[in-house]
Amino acid sequence: MLRFRNIIGFTCVLLAGQAGTALGDSFSPYGAVTHIFDDNILNTADDDEARAQLGTDNTAEHALRMEGGLDIDLDISRQTIFFRSNINRTVYDRLSDLDFTGFNFQTGVNWGIGRNCSGTGDVQWVRTAGSFNEFTELRLNEKNRKVGRLSAACFVSSSVRVRGEGAYSDSDNSADNQKNLNRLDAAVEGGADYITSGGTLVGLTGRVRDTKFPKRRDIGSTADKRHQQYFLGVNFEWSPRRALRLSGLGGWTTRKHESVTGDDFDDFNGNINADWAVTSTITLGSSLFYEVGGTENLTASATRDEGFDLDAVWQATPRIRTFGNFGYTETDFLITSGANNNRKDETFDWGLGIIYEVLRFAEISLEYRGRSRDSSTRLSEYDDNIVETQVRLQF
Repeated sequence: MLRFRNIIGFTCVLLAGQAGTALGDSFSPYGAVTHIFDDNILNTADDDEARAQLGTDNTAEHALRMEGGLDIDLDISRQTIFFRSNINRTVYDRLSDLDFTGFNFQTGVNWGIGRNCSGTGDVQWVRTAGSFNEFTELRLNEKNRKVGRLSAACFVSSSVRVRGEGAYSDSDNSADNQKNLNRLDAAVEGGADYITSGGTLVGLTGRVRDTKFPKRRDIGSTADKRHQQYFLGVNFEWSPRRALRLSGLGGWTTRKHESVTGDDFDDFNGNINADWAVTSTITLGSSLFYEVGGTENLTASATRDEGFDLDAVWQATPRIRTFGNFGYTETDFLITSGANNNRKDETFDWGLGIIYEVLRFAEISLEYRGRSRDSSTRLSEYDDNIVETQVRLQF
């Protein structure tokens, strides 16, 4: 029996519309209750690892998440002011140490100036539970992330658009053994696009990001405390036919470290995507990717991911929507040492779901997600299956 203690949460979410659209003011409260079943909650590789972490080879767990919310938009001429707040509570059946209260607070504005310029500015503070992807011990890790963003785009002629974005984020972890992952990021992106009368777009994109890990040397980590990453590439969007849209981005990424120069890397990064409206009720999507970048933990200084994603949505009736996805990723750990030296992973992800709108303000949903990861590092292998059932009310 699930423990129903301290499970009532409250969520206020204020969503933004696109700058320059006439959405009008809106006020829409909602509430949701979700039951979660996970057959391998800590992503353990085998029974031996499960017994070492949990004292039992039973890795299945039930959880209950409750939340409520409020969506508000305030339209003032071509400006849309928005606010977003979210507080949610998740409780577990057996693993009470992982019970968690998270939140998401955000406020900002989608703005437009004249007929040719628009943009977004916002600040956000999010608290989530840390991932169990590289699990080491049964301990809740609260991840706090504060972000500020500002973006703008202007048409300098009927077919040429220039754009820019800046962002700063501060991320920290509550668990002592994860504080080496605390990070500060400052990023700037800029570009220009040429858009034809038929909607085809070709552009140039550049990015610079500076990242600091202020706690790494303080707790004895040998990884570098600071690096810069640069990207320069081309982007495109093209519709060869009315129902099909292709897009992509490709270019060169270079990363330079402050002191551990042996971790420097550079390589091609790119992706190509397709969205196809097969009929008025069926849409298909696909993506191919080849990406090199630094990892979010200390398993490696850099990884290379290559693979594909497929997804589909079917609006079976006006009240019933189904969806599914399948993906494959091959990950090479490029700069590693110790147990992760020459590590390579192969990961399959898949899922199915259905949403039924019982009433105008009420819907129920059922979703299944699966993952299977094979790895040259045995303890990094795992299989996981998750089933979520949700009841949602929105007024």
